[in-house]
Amino acid sequence: MTEISRQYRAVPDGVDAELLAKVLNNPEMVALLTSLAKTMK
Repeated sequence: MTEISRQYRAVPDGVDAELLAKVLNNPEMVALLTSLAKTMK
């Protein structure tokens, strides 16, 4: 049996929480966003 850990965070107004969850569940999108964030530092 696999234990699933969930974290709940506040989502700003105007952000679709369901769509954001779908995007962050996609490993390729997480990698893309992480790469983009590193270039913005």
